[in-house]
Amino acid sequence: MTFISFGGSDSPAAAAVKAAVKAVVAGGELTAAITAESVADLGLADGSSVTALIKSTEVSLAAG
Repeated sequence: MTFISFGGSDSPAAAAVKAAVKAVVAGGELTAAITAESVADLGLADGSSVTALIKSTEVSLAAG
């Protein structure tokens, strides 16, 4: 899977804390909220190859 982009909040303080990371997967995209520090630690940049681990105790869906 390929990391395609990341962005934070409009607030400079919030942007320093979190990033929305989008990854292309078969059939769509995954978006994960991680810290900006994690983006730096992982060395993420547009086009980086990533592996996603999905771990959840609950998933809610709504028809739309």
